[in-house]
Amino acid sequence: MLTSKQRAELRSIAQSYDPIFYIGKSGMSDEIINQLENAINARELIKLGVQENCEYSAREAAELIAPKLGAEVVAVIGRKFVLWRKSNKTKPAPPQPKKREVKPLYKAKAQERGKVIRNLPKSKKQVKNGK
Repeated sequence: MLTSKQRAELRSIAQSYDPIFYIGKSGMSDEIINQLENAINARELIKLGVQENCEYSAREAAELIAPKLGAEVVAVIGRKFVLWRKSNKTKPAPPQPKKREVKPLYKAKAQERGKVIRNLPKSKKQVKNGK
């Protein structure tokens, strides 16, 4: 079950989406349900539309399709509705960047030449006072 904050976030994401399927006068066949199953597995969040000649309203279509897909209805606006279901696929973890020690350039060059480096002043105020 989605919380209202999660639902609002999903609604804002889906706002820029275009509907990927339209439900028309043929209604909801098993073929459409299978296509929707594949789409929701791939995307998690899908937007659907209901055409004017369909026998269902957008709310009715959403309430009929969601249980068949195991999805939740996120929003119904006009003739469009949004469904969400967590994907079954496990996403790989992003690769971790390799950490390496980075020496400041002036110290590295000076050490190559064999010079001794003093501690540099930390602020302009210390430089003026001669510390």
